Amino acid sequence: MWLERLPAVRHPELDPLPPRVVEILPVYRSYRYFVLADNRIVIVEPDTDEIEYILVV
Repeated sequence: MWLERLPAVRHPELDPLPPRVVEILPVYRSYRYFVLADNRIVIVEPDTDEIEYILVV
């Protein structure tokens, strides 16, 4: 799995994953996400600030 840590200097605003996503993937309950300018969705593990997954939509 591809992981990278978010830069400490410039954190994007992280939102909780939508309830429907957590319903489907409960393991991501505590995870957060943000959307890039090109509409990719970045899922972040909040305790480590590691990027868990990037969704291309």
